[in-house]
Amino acid sequence: MSLYVKRSGAWQLVGQPPPAQVINDLTDVDTTTGLADGRNLIWDAGSTQWRPAEPRIGIIAYKRGAASAISIPLSTAVPLLTLTSVPVLTGRLYQFDVFLRAIQASGGGSAFYMYVTPANPPANTDLVVDAYAYWAPGQYMPGDFHQLFKATATGNVTVTLNGYGFGGAGLAWTDGGGYIAIRDIGPDRGGQ
Repeated sequence: MSLYVKRSGAWQLVGQPPPAQVINDLTDVDTTTGLADGRNLIWDAGSTQWRPAEPRIGIIAYKRGAASAISIPLSTAVPLLTLTSVPVLTGRLYQFDVFLRAIQASGGGSAFYMYVTPANPPANTDLVVDAYAYWAPGQYMPGDFHQLFKATATGNVTVTLNGYGFGGAGLAWTDGGGYIAIRDIGPDRGGQ
């Protein structure tokens, strides 16, 4: 803050605090909460301060598959992979990524499979995965899905990818490299 005095009808600068020498000299920077290597300073409108936070671009949640094989029954949705408590921010774009090591039609016949999120988008997002796949008898194929979505509110998200067999049952392997991930790809700048 600078100090001005009015002399002879004009404002004159008479005093000024010394400039900040280190970041702790700045009153609008929180240098005590959540400090860790690799963090960024982001503006927090609630506290009107810059505060440390994790970098937002890149993978923000990741989980490898655990089960060796998950049975995908006929006409029943079963969860294949789930991420919980994923932090999202209003208006940002995210990418939902899933890789299944292998999927196989079982029972000797071909089958169609649908991979979906629950009927309604997860809270705070507009994410809807609705992917279809076809497997011939005895055929093993990897499953790889990517979907962009936008956060409609700030909060935590739980995302589940369900497998659903119609026309036949099957097996999905989520182990050995299978994963589910959410990537923050940045603010929505109104692309085309």
